[in-house]
Amino acid sequence: MPVPAFVRITIAAASLTLAACSEAGTQNIQSDLTIFVGGDMLAKGGVVFIHPLPVSEERWREIREAENRTLQPPEGLAPIADDGKRLTTTITGQAVHVQFLYPRGERRYMFRFRPVPEAGDAAAVGTRLLTVGGIDSATGLGPAMAFGFVGLHDVGDQTIQVARGDTDHFIARALVGAVGGYGQPLEKPSCEMGSAVAVCGYDEAQWARIAQRWEEEHRKGEWERRRFKALDACYRGAERQGRTGGHCHLQGSDGEEPIVYEYRDKAG
Repeated sequence: MPVPAFVRITIAAASLTLAACSEAGTQNIQSDLTIFVGGDMLAKGGVVFIHPLPVSEERWREIREAENRTLQPPEGLAPIADDGKRLTTTITGQAVHVQFLYPRGERRYMFRFRPVPEAGDAAAVGTRLLTVGGIDSATGLGPAMAFGFVGLHDVGDQTIQVARGDTDHFIARALVGAVGGYGQPLEKPSCEMGSAVAVCGYDEAQWARIAQRWEEEHRKGEWERRRFKALDACYRGAERQGRTGGHCHLQGSDGEEPIVYEYRDKAG
């Protein structure tokens, strides 16, 4: 049997509103999740890996009767289906996996980010979509969860930057690489489980290792950006001199400073 290929789409500097879909025309929404942001995530920013997980109508009916909130939903939200469920959860760490359930079907869930109520209106949460995970074209499903709701498949995860403090999208992408979030995480997180929502994060020892990798990923990313800038300057300089057809060659090895390119004319 062939192994499904899950192709991840990287979003280049695209911003995301605070809801997964427009809050207009939400009458079919059954699972409506508000993610309250506090702690280090609110103070410093970070990344959230979102996994919407479809379940049967029978299981959803059981969920609808259970308590699924850490806080009351915010006021002023658009109406959802009469038999829909408002879910809430709270995240605090700088790298968090959020899994939530919804009844199988098209456009039956949505989610949004809000600061924890005690943060006040000044702590608005800006977000940016970094990547969208792939699905198997035959089933419409992504990989099975290895933690949290183990064995359930998502419908294409979303990796989202929470933009606070100095965490720009370059730093956020470095954190994703340090977590290993574009595939199986390098560290297995621990999860707080509810009937409809799982929030999975990292303990102190795990975070120390992630932070070390994060710094290294960021350093390598910064070097790559400077390298591309130097490469562009090399070709532009050659063009100003009327030299074409040649190539710019890096002098030295990857990671070395200073970054110097030499233009070499085409032989012959």
